[in-house]
Amino acid sequence: MGGAFFGATPRIVSINSRPVESPTAGRGARAGKYGSSRNGRRIGTLLGEHGVNIATMSLSRNQAGGTALTVLNLDTAPSEALLNEIRASEDIRSAQ
Repeated sequence: MGGAFFGATPRIVSINSRPVESPTAGRGARAGKYGSSRNGRRIGTLLGEHGVNIATMSLSRNQAGGTALTVLNLDTAPSEALLNEIRASEDIRSAQ
């Protein structure tokens, strides 16, 4: 994980050598590797159904058409049941 300061504000700028842009404050980053944009929409739908608001989101991929890494900063922490539902989604490799 790499970080940088923008003025006095620390930011996460890379995870596993992939560029991302994420604040370090709040509920922390929830990262997952998604296989397609369809799954990104599914994650947003699941979070919304459980009343979890996405504060910020950063996307990165390893190559055109490749595996995507998504970092979400959430207003509230997701329940373990919600995380398990996300992990059970097709094409999701991991969610933390």
